[in-house]
Amino acid sequence: MDSMAQHIEVQVLDRHGQPVNNERVSIFATHIAATGGIPDQWTDTAGVARFDLEIEATEEVILYVKGRERVPRAPLKPQYRVVT
Repeated sequence: MDSMAQHIEVQVLDRHGQPVNNERVSIFATHIAATGGIPDQWTDTAGVARFDLEIEATEEVILYVKGRERVPRAPLKPQYRVVT
């Protein structure tokens, strides 16, 4: 299979629905982990962390916010919303 560029956005919100700035977001994907992993990204003032990855659209990923698993192994989507 050939990898394709995938743009992924993860929005982090607090329990009141407000964006969380400067929060560490990590993505784990099995085939990328073997080659060194995906660099963490930090949320901006809108609470959004952005990733541009060379990854299969069928890849499953796990999302972490502040080192805690927030989205268990799931199919890749272009956008995620995580409430902390």
